[in-house]
Amino acid sequence: MKSLKLRVCALSLLLCPFVLTNLEGSESPSATFLQPQEGLFLPSGVEVYFSPADDVEQQIVELIQSAETEIVFNAYAITSHKILTALMESYVTRKIFIAGLLDPKPAVPGYSTFQYFQLNGLPFAHPDTGSGYNDNSYIVVDRRVVVTGSYQFTQGGKPDHKNIIIIYEPGVAITYYNHFAATFESSVMP
Repeated sequence: MKSLKLRVCALSLLLCPFVLTNLEGSESPSATFLQPQEGLFLPSGVEVYFSPADDVEQQIVELIQSAETEIVFNAYAITSHKILTALMESYVTRKIFIAGLLDPKPAVPGYSTFQYFQLNGLPFAHPDTGSGYNDNSYIVVDRRVVVTGSYQFTQGGKPDHKNIIIIYEPGVAITYYNHFAATFESSVMP
């Protein structure tokens, strides 16, 4: 059987192409592993992190701390103390505009983020999810950077295997911002 080489583009061509290589003479099309194609790298303005090897939570904190004017986010819940602290410090100390969408009934024991935000005057709303959950996980910073991925802001340092992609591209960030704005407009204020 001839070697099979197949280009795979992840995340709608945002990540670099990879080559899926089969072993010569293999009877099944199963791949042994993926290798980056020689000479190809992540596009400029794209960063990818995986936990627990990369400190995903710290990458998010640093992105929040880099904000100059505004941060909007859409999340099931936020229980990460580091992320909450970075958001509140940006809002209270640096006067960064922050607004969020949070699931109205997250199944998180002792969840108190709503009260924390209300106490500090941080605007947030509950998206109308019907009978489902708000399972979005993204943050838009200054309408020019977006962070999204499987990492949920409820991690709080747990060593789960999750990922984030940070995209420094205003067109992508505006797409997420517009989703946030449309959802916020139709949401329920607490």
